[in-house]
Amino acid sequence: MRFISSAVFGLLLIACGEASTSEAAEESTAAPVVKGNWQVDADTSSVKFRASQDGSEFEGEFKKFTAEINLDPDGLEGAYIRAVIDIASVDAGSDDRNGALPTREWFHVKNFPVATFASDNISSTGDGTYVAKGDLAIKGVTKQVSLPFTLTIDEDDAVSTAELDLSRLEYGLGPKADWVDKEVAVLIEIKATRLD
Repeated sequence: MRFISSAVFGLLLIACGEASTSEAAEESTAAPVVKGNWQVDADTSSVKFRASQDGSEFEGEFKKFTAEINLDPDGLEGAYIRAVIDIASVDAGSDDRNGALPTREWFHVKNFPVATFASDNISSTGDGTYVAKGDLAIKGVTKQVSLPFTLTIDEDDAVSTAELDLSRLEYGLGPKADWVDKEVAVLIEIKATRLD
């Protein structure tokens, strides 16, 4: 059988913690972290991915994640994003892919139950667009990434979208076979409410 995965994570809110700890795994199934100055609405937010298998494009989703955001567009000095994605919550649109992704060849969920993103710098590029630079950890591999995202704030409500292109092989995900697209797009939409 042939399957494909995503590499995730990025998130405008992908995140913090050690990817292989049971504590992080427990956090990933809990309610969204209430820290920072924004409360993420997990019910209306999403972390999806788009990939291709045998030349056919498909879309999947990680249904459980937590995120902590501290961001003031007027003062980005202390801004940060922390996120944790529950890898076992993946739905790649088919029983074959869903059965393959938790295995050792792909995400090896038993040893690496979560993927994390922790930004160490957020900057504005103008016109409501930003870049968060930080560490993305998947399957025990940590790499520095730049996550571009849009941000629209209407009083106390915010909407952010992001797209991050990743090479799954850099994170040890899946075979090198040509029938599996090596590039994966991570698609993020975050809706949040300002905290008092």
